[in-house]
Amino acid sequence: MNFEDYYNTFFTRVYNYARYRSSGPQEAEDLTSCIFEKLYQRFEEYNPQKATLEVWTFMLAGSAAADYFRRKKIRRLAHRQRQPAV
Repeated sequence: MNFEDYYNTFFTRVYNYARYRSSGPQEAEDLTSCIFEKLYQRFEEYNPQKATLEVWTFMLAGSAAADYFRRKKIRRLAHRQRQPAV
């Protein structure tokens, strides 16, 4: 399976997962993009002897989501620190 077929097969499920984890449609789209970026980077590493494609996909999706929210929290904290005290 090439990545385009993989993307078309899993897009809806990954988006629904991102929508469940996010606060709204815009954030879900951003998160879906981050998830597929990570999946694309690691696509050649997939080994069917270790896990099904579905399990591998959602294992990486969970990891990518955690990274996304961790970066978002760090940016929010950094922004707060730059705000002048009132």
